[in-house]
Amino acid sequence: TVVKEPRDVEEILIEPGTTVQARPPTADERERFDIGEGVAVLVVSHPDGSGDLYPGDRYRLRVAG
Repeated sequence: TVVKEPRDVEEILIEPGTTVQARPPTADERERFDIGEGVAVLVVSHPDGSGDLYPGDRYRLRVAG
C-alpha cells in the first residue's frame, strides 16, 4: 500500500444557480490533473453556460453569499 501526503484544499466560490456533479475522471483527466485511484472530478456548470473541472481531492466548493 502506498499512502500519498494529503494535498492542500483550495476553496472555490460558486454563484447561486451553479450545478456541480461528481464523476470518475477520464484517462486524460487522470493524467492531466495527476489524479489517483478513487478520486472524482467535480464538473461545475455555471449559469452563463461556461464550465470548469476540478479534482475532487484538492478543491472545496462553496456557494457565494
